[in-house]
Amino acid sequence: MLDATNGRGYHLGMDREAHKARSFVDADRWDREQMWAMTPDERMAIAKELRDRVFGKDCPDVREAERSRSTSPTCASREAR
Repeated sequence: MLDATNGRGYHLGMDREAHKARSFVDADRWDREQMWAMTPDERMAIAKELRDRVFGKDCPDVREAERSRSTSPTCASREAR
């Protein structure tokens, strides 16, 4: 199924697309072709969209949460023990 906007078969609107493979090899090949067809920016945008759908838009980034936790006084007192 090709998208009329970019001709690559996908866009950031996250259309549902199904592929019924006849074997695991065929399924792996199709997955790789889908990944290779996208730019790194498109893959990052899709990952962000999925993260927002699962965890919500207000969920803090794990890296930010770990940084703030490691500099907080409670973490420093736990490490001193």
